[in-house]
This record gives sequence, structure tokens and C-alpha cells, in this order.
Amino acid sequence: MQPTSASARAIDIIPPDLDLVIRIDMRRLKTMFGSDSDQQIERLLARFQLISQARSMDLDLWHSVLAHSHAVWLGCRPSVRGCRDWVLVAQGDFDDLNPRTLGFPTLPTDLGGGWLRYDRKELQVPRSAPQRVYLQPPERIVLLTRAEIDAVQLTLDQGDRGTELEPEASGVIALSARPAALASVLSPGKRAAMAWLHDINRLDMLASPTSSELALTFTLRFPDSNRARLAARAIDVVIKAVAEGQAGTVSAAKVEALGAVVVVRVRLEKSL
Repeated sequence: MQPTSASARAIDIIPPDLDLVIRIDMRRLKTMFGSDSDQQIERLLARFQLISQARSMDLDLWHSVLAHSHAVWLGCRPSVRGCRDWVLVAQGDFDDLNPRTLGFPTLPTDLGGGWLRYDRKELQVPRSAPQRVYLQPPERIVLLTRAEIDAVQLTLDQGDRGTELEPEASGVIALSARPAALASVLSPGKRAAMAWLHDINRLDMLASPTSSELALTFTLRFPDSNRARLAARAIDVVIKAVAEGQAGTVSAAKVEALGAVVVVRVRLEKSL
């Protein structure tokens, strides 16, 4: 079936079953880190366990995609083993990118609408490794794992079944998540301490660097204003305790309860 979302926004391709969506402005990230940007990006991928040094072909694919990307959206299902099920949508300039030289050697399937589909035929592909690539030259590429094949096919075919988790479009890094899913991957001890995450319907975060600081904005959406107000008081106490215990790290902080929403603004010294 020909995809109907040839002109859809990148975020609309990420299926609704994934609990965490991250947007990264790759051009600004590369400007921030300069010659160290590749190492920083690799560390970020490793933190989510999206790459393995044992599978050099996957590492080459990631580097090639990210090197040509202007912005990426990563949707994943967090687990104690990182992001085992995930979808990455990238906008950029992919005219010179050929998946056949990056672990997808078979001829692509032409889906129409400018879309090409590449499938990996290996039988022992790890669950967290990319299993399929959709390429819409010159500006869009989609990587996904085996578990998300059917869900992504639906978003491409129908065009209106994408995720409701939409990170903000500004800032270098932004994320949107269902906190209950994040809490479920913590160790038992930490899970008990973070039980309040289950009270939050949605968590959004925006990271914006300035010349001397890193500005973080967290938006927490609660079921009602009472729980939001109680959470705002608790968060304010925690932030003040951290600021007093680590002098010079938190340069400013503000916690506001706005109805059922809590907004937390924190500024950290950029040297961190």
C-alpha cells in the first residue's frame, strides 16, 4: 500500500504505542559540541542502548544517518535494557545515503509517493537493532525495530495515527513521556521512591543552552489541581535542598502550579 503521509510531519510517523519521544536539533547540537559532536552523539545512543560495538554495521548506519540529519525524533518503549523497541525519524539531506551499503543489502521495495523500503533479511537480528528502513529522498529517513514494523506501517498508510507525545519544537533537546512507563523500568528501591510518577499523566522537558548556562523547563501534567499543588511544594523543597547542597550548580529555579499543571524552570551552570 502506498504511504499517505508523504508530506506529513516527521512526528506523525512515530506510532502511539511508544512511551517516550525525544526531539534533537542536530544542527545546533553539532554546533555546541564542534569536533566532539560524534562522540557526544555516540554516548547518547549508548545511554539508550541503541548501539552495540559488537554490531559495527549498526554503528555505521547510525553515524551515517545522524551525520546527514538536521533534526531527529526518537520514539521508544523504555525497559531495564534501554530502548529495545524504537522508531527514529530524521529530517535532513539523504541524497548520498545508501542503506544497501549500511547493513540492508537487498534491493528496496518502491512503495510509491517517493518512499523506498529496505528490509534486513538476517534471521538473528537483535530485538533492539534496526530491522527496516524507510527512505524518502532527499529529506527523510525512518529506522525501526522489528516490534514496531506493523505500527509504523499503519501510521504511514493512514497518516493520522501518530503519537500524542509531541516534544516542543524549540530548544536543542526536548522530550515528552508517560511517566508511569518510565517508573516501571526503575529498580524496586528507586521505584518505591519515585511512586509519585504514577500521578503524572505526561512529562515534557525542554533543554536550551545559553552562553553560560543550561536552561531546563519541565512541564508535569496531573489529573487535578490538588495533586499538582502538592507536587509543586514537594519539588520546590527538593530543588532548594539540591541547590544548598551543591552550591554554584543551580543558578536559578522556579516552580509554579498552574491548575493541574506544574512548570519547573531550572538553570544550571554550563560547566556541568
